[in-house]
Amino acid sequence: MRFRNPEGFSVQGASSLAATQAAMAAHDYDVLILDLGLPDGEVLAWLQTPQDLRNKGAIITTARGDDISRNSGVRAGADAYLVKSVLPEEIALLIR
Repeated sequence: MRFRNPEGFSVQGASSLAATQAAMAAHDYDVLILDLGLPDGEVLAWLQTPQDLRNKGAIITTARGDDISRNSGVRAGADAYLVKSVLPEEIALLIR
């Protein structure tokens, strides 16, 4: 499901890594916003796989706020690691 948000970004949600990969195969995205708690895989390992993620931004949003998790997220390739709860305005600023 795709929609436009108040910031003017075109947004599409995905509830799993498989759905994310299928959406990426069908559409070109500039930024991925990922939750570490997706049900079908480890997001940090997925970020390091040889997919075409090099030209895309990656923002992680998660409840995991410990130092090891935050550092692991950045090492895996995330441009930003945000601990929930996250304001939509904060995500919009990072995307810009």
